[in-house]
Formats: sequence, structure tokens, C-alpha cells
Amino acid sequence: MEYVPFQLGHVLDCGDPVLDAIQRLRIMCDVAEGVQYLHEGVPSGIIVHGDIKPANVLITAGLRAKLCDFGLAAVKQTVSSMTVSSIGGVGGTPNWCAPEMFQPNPKKRSPGDIWSLSLVLWELMLEQHVVPFQAMPAMIRQVMISPDFIPASHFPLAKNGMAVEESAEIEAFDQVHAFLVDRCWTVDPLPRARSAEV
Repeated sequence: MEYVPFQLGHVLDCGDPVLDAIQRLRIMCDVAEGVQYLHEGVPSGIIVHGDIKPANVLITAGLRAKLCDFGLAAVKQTVSSMTVSSIGGVGGTPNWCAPEMFQPNPKKRSPGDIWSLSLVLWELMLEQHVVPFQAMPAMIRQVMISPDFIPASHFPLAKNGMAVEESAEIEAFDQVHAFLVDRCWTVDPLPRARSAEV
């Protein structure tokens, strides 16, 4: 079994190890590819993770990401959904749960994973946890209203006085942010991006 020394939640909380923009982009791709494999690459059906969050992303010594903790995962062999059964009806960690998971009789579906994945990707962009759960509804509303919600000062690579070689990295983060707002944070789960698009 491989030893995996880091957990993304710890990296975001403590900044150890320090990740540059390229390393963060690679980790973002690793996590997104892992979710795509669960949703589209498993021969036996679709696997919905159900609890994608920084604490469930391990980081290897080579700074590659691996999804873990499949305790809430559900395997679906058809497109029908499974009803979530847990205390309070919410499967997963509330900070990263999609809005539909707070409805009566929530269904565990792949769009819920996309919502959670997009929050993890945003946290990687900012190198910090997004917001406490109590502020989540207001934050999501603000993000949906204003695509420029994240001030430039929150980006580790500041747009003011950036070096020429950093401009491509800033552009990549801007494109990811726009995609998250437009395609992943829709309150209605149906138009959310598929894992292959992320």
C-alpha cells in the first residue's frame, strides 16, 4: 500500500506543503479526473462518491491527488438514483453538499458530486477553505450574481505587477472560475456540467 503523506484539508489549513499555481492546477486535474473515472469509467456502473471535500483528497509526496473515503459512495447500474439515508437526510459533509441534498428525500446523483468537486477546486484556487457553512447560502448567491466575486487580491498570483510568465496561470484560474460559476454552481442539478467537462 502506498504511503500518502498529505491531506488536502491539512494543506489548505496549514499551507504545508506550499503549492505553486502549477502544482495546484495539477491537483485540480487529478481530482477532476478521479471523479470522471467514478462517473464514467467504471465498467460496473456509475459510482457517486457522495462526500467530495478536501479531507477526502490525499496528496502524495509527488504532489498528485487521490480521492479517498468511499463510505458514502453509491454504485448505480442504471440512471435511476438512490435515496440518501443518513442522519438528517444529508449524505456528505454539509459545507460541500449540493443544494438538492437539503431537500426532503434527497437523491444521490452525480451532479451532487460536481457541486462538491467545484467547491474543492475553488478552494484550491484560493488556497484556503471557502467559507463556514453558515455563510454558504449567501456566498453561493453572491457568486451566482457576480462572476467577479473573488477579488484579485485573493489570488496567490496577484494580477497587479505580475511577471509575464505568470499571465497564462492567471488566465487559467480566471477560466476555471468562470466555468465553476456558469456550469457547476447551478441550483438546479440538471444543467450542471458532467464530470468529463470539468
